[in-house]
This record gives sequence, structure tokens and C-alpha cells, in this order.
Amino acid sequence: MINDPRLLKQVEVHPYPLLFATISGAHLYGFPSPDSDYDLRGVHLLPLEDVVGLKIGEETVEKSGIHDGLEIDLVTHDARKFFGLLLKKNGYVLEQVLSPLVVHTTPEHAELREIAKNCITRHHAHHYLGFAETQWKLFQKEDPPHVKPLLYVYRVLLTGIHLMRTGEVEANLGRLNEGFKLPYIPELIERKVAGTEKGRLERADLAFHQREYERLRAELEMAYQESKLSEAPKVVEALNDLLVRIRLGDFAPCHEPDELISLRVGVPWRLEIRKDGSASVRYQGWGIDEQAEATPGTFKNLETLASRLTELSTPILSEGDSLIVVLHQQGQSTCKERVLRDAQVVTRLFRMAIEASQVNERLWQLFQDRWPYC
Repeated sequence: MINDPRLLKQVEVHPYPLLFATISGAHLYGFPSPDSDYDLRGVHLLPLEDVVGLKIGEETVEKSGIHDGLEIDLVTHDARKFFGLLLKKNGYVLEQVLSPLVVHTTPEHAELREIAKNCITRHHAHHYLGFAETQWKLFQKEDPPHVKPLLYVYRVLLTGIHLMRTGEVEANLGRLNEGFKLPYIPELIERKVAGTEKGRLERADLAFHQREYERLRAELEMAYQESKLSEAPKVVEALNDLLVRIRLGDFAPCHEPDELISLRVGVPWRLEIRKDGSASVRYQGWGIDEQAEATPGTFKNLETLASRLTELSTPILSEGDSLIVVLHQQGQSTCKERVLRDAQVVTRLFRMAIEASQVNERLWQLFQDRWPYC
């Protein structure tokens, strides 16, 4: 996981809940310059009212800027659009969902990663052939030429060849070259990493790189012809099922970033435990609304508590489940409701909050009279 707070902040302030956010671009490819920006890519979820009516919400959110000294380029797609791209020969989205540089993740992201692996077909070779051709033209355009497009040419071709032969997505040029062993790759990477984003090759051997480009391009075309990968993805139903579940299910934004743990017992009882150890406990129902505040420090070792509640809970199975917990993780803009199976633990947490408040006798009496797990 990438824990840079400047990147996590972009997840927190995103206008829609995110299934995932990962790093793409030069950092993923293994040759970032000191001045390279961070390409933050992900999937967001539009609310139901933005997809069922005539007016469709933002299918793509794009935002670039410098945040606390870090240049960030953010692009996210709504789940439906992203899933549709996965079903096409689009290497970009494959690399994004399978990127090991994860800023934000969810259980749905883990499920999507497994589905994405079965979206790979032999026809993804066309994506990499086209991408390589575009970058080669960019490389030839400047005199002296830039290092970046040449590295992209080699990265794209090696990724495509490796994908056709193994069915595995590997976007890091250094790791790819451990198998291909091209002697000029380490020097090119070093030039880029030690230089600037727009560094140039002052003495580029254009004829040599032209021959290598044509050779590797032919190798990718041959790998495509010989590939045993499927002709088409076989996961349309799986993607459709996931999309319907997250669109209609309990995948929802975390509206209170200061909350760490939220507990709900039946209809009336609520407990919100905050990051500073304070808490708000409330009984609201049948014409009664009583609330109290527990002071900071009432709850300690919150990460341990959250981990313990995760162990004691499972995904919601039915509408009749009454002990609900929501665990808010750092940098997480979405929450997943879970069912707690240990009423004693929940009772202790509510009791601690009410006793620590010491100001609402009516709430304490309601807890004694109407708490369902005495």
C-alpha cells in the first residue's frame, strides 16, 4: 500500500466513493524522474439517481494539480464505463486495476482484480502494438530525441510480448528486462531516473533503436500469432453481477472522515467512535431522541479495536441482521457495512460510551430498559 497522505487526500476529497485508486505511469513502469507527476487512476461509483435517469452523472473525473509539493494527475471512471473498457482490448485499464502500487482498495477491488485476469485475450496485443507505434513517432519527432518515449516504446513492447506468452500483466520495465536481458535498458532507465521528465538523448543511435523497435515489434506480432490466450473475455456475467451488487448494495461513501468505527444496533441505537477516542452515542426512535458525548480518550488502541471487530464480523447476509459495524480506514472514501456476531462486545462498547458521558441520565435509563442484549 502507498501511504503518502497527499495521495490519500485525493481519495478522501473525491466527489464519489472509490472502489480503488492505484498508481500508473512512470512510477508503475519503473522509471520515474525526480520531477515526474503521480498518475492516480481508479474507479468511482455514481449514485443510482445519476445512472437511471436521462441525466447521466460524471462517467469520468479528471483533476490535475500540485498538492503540498506533489504533482498529481487524477483520472477515475464510473464502474460501468471501466468494466466496459475491461471487456475491450484495453491494456491501460488492465494495468490500472492490477497495479501493485495501491493507494486505496476495497473488497470489491479484490474481486475485480480476479475478474480482470480473465479479461485478458490475445487481442490485447493490438493495444500494445498501437501504443508502441504512437510512442515511436513521438521519439522520432524531436531532435535530439527525448528519453521518455523511447522507454515507453520498449516498456510497451516487452509488456505485450510477456502478456502474450504468459497471460500475466507486468508493467515494470526493470522486472521485464530480468527475462529479456536487453543490455541497453538499464542505461536508459538510469538516464530517465537520474534526469528530468523531458531529458534528452544527446547521442542517440537512432539506427540501432530503429532496428530494435522493428525487431521487438515483429516479436510481439509473432507472440500474438502463437498465443494460447482466449479470443474473447469470458467474464461478462461476473462483471455484470459485480456492477449490479455494488450499484444496488451497501457500497456507500463515508460521510464523516473523523469517524473510525460506527456501530448500529437495531433501529434506534447508534455509536460513532472517532479517531481521538471520543464518541457519540444516540438512541433515536418511537418519539425519543437522546444523545451523549464521550470525551476524547474514552476509547484507546483504536486500530486494535478495529481489527478485532473485523475478525468478529462478516458481510451482511440478510436485511434482518441487526448488529451492524462500519469500519472507516485511513484514506478510504467508501464504507462497507458488516454484521457483528458478538453482542457482548457491542454491549461493552455502548456501556463505555454512556458511562464516560456522565451527563445524560435519560440515555442511561434507556440503555438499562431497552437495550436488546442484556
